[in-house]
Amino acid sequence: MGLRVNRWCERVVVFVLFLVVAVVYHGPAQGAEDSIKPAQVKEKTEDVKKPSANEPLYVIERAVMCEDIRDMEPVREAIVFSVENGHIICFTAVKNIKKRTYLVHKWIHKDEVTTTMRLKVRPPYWRTYSKIQLRETDKGPWRVEILDPKANVLKILRFSVTD
Repeated sequence: MGLRVNRWCERVVVFVLFLVVAVVYHGPAQGAEDSIKPAQVKEKTEDVKKPSANEPLYVIERAVMCEDIRDMEPVREAIVFSVENGHIICFTAVKNIKKRTYLVHKWIHKDEVTTTMRLKVRPPYWRTYSKIQLRETDKGPWRVEILDPKANVLKILRFSVTD
C-alpha cells in the first residue's frame, strides 16, 4: 500500500512541476489573456522581422575539392588531382539556412557542363557533397559552380585533373 501512495505522490509532483514549467516558458494558460492588453500584442507582432525577398537563403561557410569524405569532413583537399584517384568530391558547408531548400553543384570540364547535382540543405547548418568518377578523358581544367535555387552563382571552385 505504501508503495502505491509513493508512486501516486511522485506522479502528482511531476505533473505540478510540468505545469509550473509550462507557465514559466509558455506564458499564462488559455483564458488568462485578460492580463495581456491588445496594445502589448500589437507591439510584439511589430517586432517580428519579415524576411526580405533579396535576403540570401543561406551562406556558404566552406567549399573545397577533396579526394575523400570522413565523418562529413573533407580529406586531402587539393586543386590538382590524378586521374588514378578514380573520383573527385566537391564538399560544401552551409550556414544561416532560413528554411529547407537546396543548392546546386554544376561540374564543368573545359567550359562544357558534364554534371549538375541538386543537393538538399536544412536549417540551421548543413554539410553536403557531390562526387564524380574520373576517366582518362577527364584530364584538363575543371570548375564547380555552386548555385542557389535562383541559379545565382555563390562560389566557383577551380581545379585540374592530370595523369
